Amino acid sequence: MKGVGLVLLILCVLVSVVAASGATLENTDLESYRVQVMVDGQRYGVTLLNGATISLICDYGCAVRLVETGQTLAVEPNDSVVISYGVLRVK
Repeated sequence: MKGVGLVLLILCVLVSVVAASGATLENTDLESYRVQVMVDGQRYGVTLLNGATISLICDYGCAVRLVETGQTLAVEPNDSVVISYGVLRVK
């Protein structure tokens, strides 16, 4: 089931790049982080490598959770979110 969620998240990322809208999540740290994105009651997990940026489909908002710390951040459709020093924040 986790594999299906990852495939759906990857598809969401690809669609959001084509649509050129939606929130972005950037990891500026030197380590990778596991994140969960909660959209419309569904939870998708992905590992965000150091220095990577992904696009998220948050048409009506979503929640992003940093698994390592448990921190959860409400994200609006056009937010730019960054992980810096192990903390999620909106730019």
